[in-house]
Amino acid sequence: MENLVELIQSFSPTFLDSDDNARALDALTLGQRDALTRVVQSEISGHTMAMQRGALYHDLCQFDLELNALFSRIISSRIPAHSVQEPSLSGLFARNEVIELSELDELRTKGYRLSHHEFTQAMRSEVFEQIADCQFVNRGIFSVEMNGAELLRHMQNGSIEKYIGANGDTFWIKDQNDLAQKAFFQKLAFDPYILSIAASYLGCVPIHVQTNIWFSFPTFQEKNNLSTNAQMFHQDKEFIKFIKLFIYLSDVGEENGPHV
Repeated sequence: MENLVELIQSFSPTFLDSDDNARALDALTLGQRDALTRVVQSEISGHTMAMQRGALYHDLCQFDLELNALFSRIISSRIPAHSVQEPSLSGLFARNEVIELSELDELRTKGYRLSHHEFTQAMRSEVFEQIADCQFVNRGIFSVEMNGAELLRHMQNGSIEKYIGANGDTFWIKDQNDLAQKAFFQKLAFDPYILSIAASYLGCVPIHVQTNIWFSFPTFQEKNNLSTNAQMFHQDKEFIKFIKLFIYLSDVGEENGPHV
């Protein structure tokens, strides 16, 4: 096992300049020190946490709120977060520092927050235009694939029912990279409002790891279908600390599979 202090110094030479940081390291339990060592090694290696979630699963369980905060400070000392926390103008949302501080406080307290912003009809239209040529596929017994334009057309005229039910009732984007290359989704992912909230919550510069879109039609209450399509209660545990942004493209009520 590499020496944790030497490892952190090689990763971020300025981190231990702070007496508070040094004391926080000294206060760690043996299990926490071992876990932090392996996670920092993983960070240095450049291997994504998602690819190592099996090997690091028990290590991730060591990260309580205090160790989360300590790791955030380690990352932030190497890549300062303030550069993306400035109240820069957003191309999509009106900035309001008072409201954003309130959102951030609730996010830290509860672990979730409903944004005061909503997608406009123009934004929704742009999303639908940009996914028109993206391929979507379900996860049923007999795979069904169609592009976004076809999927939306089937939804609008009611013929989507022919493709859902026992054969899987959620269509997922087939290649997330296709989506990530679209101009609107890049603009959304790196919007100053979103980056600022994410950086302030994480305590460091956020790393964008996923751009995804799916259409759920809650019809088939079979356990394997619900589990395959992430419709059962579950916990995502691929990172020490992470934040997800969900944007509904249509109205969702209690009968439509809401996120809770």
